[in-house]
Amino acid sequence: MTLGHGTTSTIRTVAFAAGAAALAVASTFGLAAPSGATGSTPAPKVIYSEGFETGTGTAALLLTGYTGAGGITYGADSAWLQHCNGVVLNSSTTTAVTAAPLNNCDTAGPADTTALDNLKLLASALGTFNGSSSPSQNQALAAYTEANPGAGKVEITNTTPITVAASGGRFYTMSVDGAAVNCSVAGAVAPAYQFELGTSGTTLPAIGAPVTGCTGQTVGSGASAIKVDTYGTSSATFFRGTQLQFALLNQQGSGGGNDAAIDDLKLYDVTPSLAKSFSDTTRPVGGTTTLTFTVTNTSDLLAKTGWSFVDKFPKGLTLAEPTVGGTCTGTSSASAGDSTFSFTDGTLPAGDATCSITLTVTSDTAGSYVNGPDNVTASGLNEPGPTTVTFVAPTVVPSNPTLPNTGAPSPASGNGAAFTVTATGLAGGGLVMVLVAARRRRRTRSAA
Repeated sequence: MTLGHGTTSTIRTVAFAAGAAALAVASTFGLAAPSGATGSTPAPKVIYSEGFETGTGTAALLLTGYTGAGGITYGADSAWLQHCNGVVLNSSTTTAVTAAPLNNCDTAGPADTTALDNLKLLASALGTFNGSSSPSQNQALAAYTEANPGAGKVEITNTTPITVAASGGRFYTMSVDGAAVNCSVAGAVAPAYQFELGTSGTTLPAIGAPVTGCTGQTVGSGASAIKVDTYGTSSATFFRGTQLQFALLNQQGSGGGNDAAIDDLKLYDVTPSLAKSFSDTTRPVGGTTTLTFTVTNTSDLLAKTGWSFVDKFPKGLTLAEPTVGGTCTGTSSASAGDSTFSFTDGTLPAGDATCSITLTVTSDTAGSYVNGPDNVTASGLNEPGPTTVTFVAPTVVPSNPTLPNTGAPSPASGNGAAFTVTATGLAGGGLVMVLVAARRRRRTRSAA
């Protein structure tokens, strides 16, 4: 079945030529969200990877006959499943050029192995690139365009949804290793890869702009030189569902060149993390402290737009004033006396490692206030760990205290007795007072 795609649309509904298990079973990949923390930017987390290494051996397979790890199946536009396209193989493949699926090549005859030889070279070059100990055994999805496939057609899409945990929204990116041959041939064109990612079975939005192949390091030389590189999305997509579907399109419609293979297709979670802290963790009742929210990007430093959170303060903790500071861009809601703060439409600009939001909070009641992950409802952010502030009431000294005698006076010296009074719980620390009670000396009068 041919995919119903136009050539210029950047948003499309994916239908596909697929294997028998299409959309039958969802495969789940682990997604452990890190705890909120500031500091260095964490690396993107790989939540899905396809290296085309599952159960193929020395037999070439058409993409629709391949099943990946976790039972994932795949489909493509019909143009990328014929004319030497859509073949999973390695350089040790023994399938004859006259046998399926290689017999769909428009070669000069049964003895012409040019297309097959190039498919094998592409798979081996990708094995060298990814550090395989046996590049000749490296599997890849290869294409040697013997006809014009047409622009905007899907080379690969998952027909089994990738299930991720619902968490109010996550940010994702994708990458693929690509190897291209005939890059230096006059008049030949390079692949133009376009990534799409969205909810399975619905319209898939494009992620970033198309990425041109025929770049990166060179493997081999002369007419058989191959360009190999990793191609990734230039932006992140914000996804709120649980059933992921991706598509890798080729926006290059010509078959003059456009000869390439792909490997190590990966999906990354690049969700930023939220952390919070108090500037002063101990304050007098009625005093104030600054509550800082820090949003930390992942190491890709791509822009992350659309995140939000609501923080419901512990009972007794309120905003001291409506002023919201910091460097994050978004919409905030804050009024003096509020016990809830919200921030929506947040943006972490491309190239920025962190941004911050600051508030001033207070309490009229003594006690310790823990503001933790249970207080926060977040979307597009990993939730923070806990932070604590304590408000302390001053100790009141009675107006007529009974003062303890801290030392007996020396009779010989005639000095007074020393008493010490300590007042605690006061702003700025305790106050120590030493009182000296004067001792009156008796004088002996002589008899008149």
